[in-house]
Amino acid sequence: MISKKISIIIPMYNVKDYIVETIESVINQTMEDIELVLIDDCSSDGTYEIAKKYLERYPNITLIRNKKNQGVSASRNIGLKLSKGHYIYFLDSDDYIEKDAIKKLYMAAQRENADLVIGNHLIYQNEETKSPWMLEKFPSLTMAGEKNLLKNPELYFLIYSCGKLFSKELINDLKFSEQIYNGEDQPFTLYAYLNAKKIYLEPCITFYYRMRKPGDVSLSQTEGLLEEKITGFINMIELSKKYIDESPNEPNIKEDLFIFYLNRVLTLNLWNPLSKALKSPSKYNCFSIIRTLNISVNNLTDEVVLKTPAITEYIRNIKPYVYALNKEVAKEYLKLLKTIKEKRDRAKNRLL
Repeated sequence: MISKKISIIIPMYNVKDYIVETIESVINQTMEDIELVLIDDCSSDGTYEIAKKYLERYPNITLIRNKKNQGVSASRNIGLKLSKGHYIYFLDSDDYIEKDAIKKLYMAAQRENADLVIGNHLIYQNEETKSPWMLEKFPSLTMAGEKNLLKNPELYFLIYSCGKLFSKELINDLKFSEQIYNGEDQPFTLYAYLNAKKIYLEPCITFYYRMRKPGDVSLSQTEGLLEEKITGFINMIELSKKYIDESPNEPNIKEDLFIFYLNRVLTLNLWNPLSKALKSPSKYNCFSIIRTLNISVNNLTDEVVLKTPAITEYIRNIKPYVYALNKEVAKEYLKLLKTIKEKRDRAKNRLL
């Protein structure tokens, strides 16, 4: 049943030092007719008890506590199921929003007849704020107007669920994958990008992303084993490709959209855990990691392998680490090189 204009969904896990500021930033919004849906994922530090105190004073707050720890994706999915708003806004439990953020996004959605509105954010660290690098590198991300992935591939650098107003109709049958533990919101947001009737960028600061100290991580920042992170990112790529393949675009456009996305993930997401694993071969199964990469490359089309610049960079960057490891890892790396070369050669021959 739709009965509110906006539903704000916040998954929580052990954020007692931040949750008051987060909740207060929502209840102090200038926008009326908002509901706040809080999902506690078995916090053990008093987060749930702090949030519970708001229930008596604010009837527009719904608070759920998971019976067992399920992760950020499952918690957001529960929030989606409970939400009653025409529009959905996701907020992490350690971040906070400007008092007029939701009103500005909602007014833009109504004015522009947009089913997805994107806002900007600032990074908050050590009592100071700064602009994120992507807003400085891509000035178009600070300019108001209608956007789409093909004309504005820089949207891939805003491919997270927070800071956006999604129409409920757009994401009504969509869920966050509960099998992806890092970058879990990328396929979700990509689906919205691909299927929105109109994407509008409203260049106002809507939320503050809190950079926390090492070891102090939020539910959506929790890190697992590096092997799991690498596998998770590969699963994320595969699900995102599925959404692209199912989108209402021509085949050549789908290929371009996937190449843009793959290049972004390889550059910004996958390389960090991969390089850490290769630097610590005593801790991690580097053979298994290289084999996983080989299998993933095998699943790519020849044309994608040829046209994705980051794949060339990977081969170049991996090489010094691999040859310092054992022969088994080096042999698997050579298989990877052979796979890439064969795919590129076939793609080039088809272009002749």
